[in-house]
Amino acid sequence: MGKIKIIGKAKREYQPDQCEINLSLNARDRASDISSKQVNDQLESLLAAFVDIGINIENIVITNDRTSPLQN
Repeated sequence: MGKIKIIGKAKREYQPDQCEINLSLNARDRASDISSKQVNDQLESLLAAFVDIGINIENIVITNDRTSPLQN
């Protein structure tokens, strides 16, 4: 019985229907309320910048909102 050897490349392009980008905003302070306010201010500035470049912020989902103790 004979053998068949195939050498070549294939390429196929698709248009994505969704894209996921993960961003993290951080602030450090001795008081959690101050850190939380700083991050909220950062987030509002970021969302405003998204609107300015035409991104629909209704599609943005916040998945994690937490505070943690300072590490020495």
